[in-house]
Amino acid sequence: MKKLLFGAIIFLMGCLLVNASDYELIWEDNFEGDSLNKDLWNIETDWGPWNWANREMQQYTAGNVEVGECPEGYPALILTANEDLPDYAHHDTHFASGRVNTQDKVSVLYGKIEARIKLPVLANGYWPAFWTLGVNIDEVSWPAWGEIDIMEAGHVNGIAEGIQERHVMFANHWDEEGYTYHSSSYIMPDDQSLYRYNIFTLEWSPTTIQVFVNGKLVHCMNIEGIPEFTGWEHFVILNLAVGGSFTGITYPEGITAPMPASMYVDWVRIYRREGEGSYTGPKISGVVADAGNDKVLEPGTISTILDGSGSYSKSDIESYLWTQEKGPTQANITNVTSAETIVEKLEEGHYVFGLTVNDNRDNSRTDYVNVTVLGDLGHNIIINGDFSEPWDDNWYLYVSENKDVTANVTTSEGRAHINNISNAGDEVWSVQLGQKLNTNQINSMVDNETYTLSFDAKAEDNKDIGVFFGKDGRSFTPLLDDDGAIIISLTNEKQSFSIDFKAKRFGAMKLSFEGGLCNTGYSISNVSIEKKN
Repeated sequence: MKKLLFGAIIFLMGCLLVNASDYELIWEDNFEGDSLNKDLWNIETDWGPWNWANREMQQYTAGNVEVGECPEGYPALILTANEDLPDYAHHDTHFASGRVNTQDKVSVLYGKIEARIKLPVLANGYWPAFWTLGVNIDEVSWPAWGEIDIMEAGHVNGIAEGIQERHVMFANHWDEEGYTYHSSSYIMPDDQSLYRYNIFTLEWSPTTIQVFVNGKLVHCMNIEGIPEFTGWEHFVILNLAVGGSFTGITYPEGITAPMPASMYVDWVRIYRREGEGSYTGPKISGVVADAGNDKVLEPGTISTILDGSGSYSKSDIESYLWTQEKGPTQANITNVTSAETIVEKLEEGHYVFGLTVNDNRDNSRTDYVNVTVLGDLGHNIIINGDFSEPWDDNWYLYVSENKDVTANVTTSEGRAHINNISNAGDEVWSVQLGQKLNTNQINSMVDNETYTLSFDAKAEDNKDIGVFFGKDGRSFTPLLDDDGAIIISLTNEKQSFSIDFKAKRFGAMKLSFEGGLCNTGYSISNVSIEKKN
């Protein structure tokens, strides 16, 4: 115990001495094009030690790896978990997912390795990771090749505390007369979420390993005298595991996270400092576009500054070009050819702006920034609350599988009817019509402001239903009532309901109308959540 405490002090002291300047970009992948670049990446399709040792439940497949458009509208690597197992899947796997690595193609000893990543809803059972392994992986046994975990999420402690959307883990593993490790955890601030894009960075020198989340130092270790981190290059791995000892969930019934679900990687970059370490792989064209951090603006904001001054070139930047890629209206970009510009005429909604940077060697790169203007009074956060569009475009029907519960949904005259309920289950949530809020809906709320949930409802006969709004996942956080769902009594006459609550944004949120416990059908209409005057 004394040895471990002393080691922790040395780790911290080493971190204080590192100079993070003078890095030069040598490699990057922005995942542009229609498919993964096989000259840079390998797609893993094995059943391996992550299954039998870590007790993970996924079979990695090529079909669960793609390069395409992320929800924000720009290119990304997409790793998807689902239940579409291939014929060759191992008999002990229950899910399919994606994992890629740069083994034998791109590797580095010392430098800076970073990626911009957005995770799926983790609750409960997903285990995404961004990490490295030593290139001598085929010559020795784990952990003698060394492992650096730059980002892991979905840990059992985050699940237990109900903060998995902000709980991140970091670790180093090596062999020092047996398995040895050093790990840290970090809880992101309330206004940040793993379900939005974040930048995870490893800064690795001959003496120190440091990990940063969005520029904040969260993990450090002195590595002097440890050959696993000073003796050879490492390659990069990105994966989305399902279950496993890390999550505390090792049986398929325990996986409650929405499925399918995807992990998005905007880019991966490697930098080096001159004279330190080594690098194997192709070198980049020499320019990086950086459109700045995503923004969430208060209601009524009509302009903001876009800052691309973090863009970088090994030679001279010759031009900048700002463009609007998405948005509810056409904004006005005051200076489209400047590193820093002002956008005007913004209105409520979600915008995506692109910055293309060119240097004097004909190299070109594009980066994107999200700008969300929150809704003001009169804005309904709920989509299709009048059920004028097909209900299953925005709403879901959940029925518990434990008791063979069944139900269906039909719509007419602006109402959703939850009917043909049988074996209604032992809980009010055994049957529910709900809506999972997307990022734009969540971001359109203002924390600690008062909102009103309004809806009309009736039942085929007298019936109590539950109404829930708040954080989604295994560890729910209700906003309407501290005890969970509010119970309301319905009759065969339509009634109108209004419930006020204080807003709090979470990475995953839902609204649900829950009608388990009895087989009586019910209907919902005119659903809205609006900011209160």
